Amino acid sequence: MPEALHLRPATEADAPEISALILGLADFFVDANDRADATAFFDSLSPSALRTFIADPTIDAWIARAGDVLLGVASMKDRRHLYHLFISPEAHGQGIATQLWMRLKARALEQGHRGAFTVNSSMYAVPVYQRFGFVTTSPPQTRHGVRYQPMQLTEGAQ
Repeated sequence: MPEALHLRPATEADAPEISALILGLADFFVDANDRADATAFFDSLSPSALRTFIADPTIDAWIARAGDVLLGVASMKDRRHLYHLFISPEAHGQGIATQLWMRLKARALEQGHRGAFTVNSSMYAVPVYQRFGFVTTSPPQTRHGVRYQPMQLTEGAQ
């Protein structure tokens, strides 16, 4: 029997595993033509940088595990900007992204957030965010070697 999925707040001790998960997915969001420009972005995903990120009081970070296996991570900044939402490829299509997003969204609303939520989606993940109700707000952009689609979920769509 597969282990049950467990969501919990991320801790600084989770940073090495989170780093490995996200960096292992780099081909999904780093522009192959601008990979050299992604150095600063990759640096922001080091275990040390992620420890600092997780400790930031403006960040709400959660992980999804099945037993000892990290299946996903999500974080929100300032109760309004979805900063990370990464799921292990083996766990795609199992609703883990939805569960992490719903947890972050509910917590933001419980803590008084009113207004839109934003995300800079990888091009690969745009359909996932559209299913959550997000819409594009401008053409795709590339910064620090990362190609992304700015998106927003308005209050009425929640």
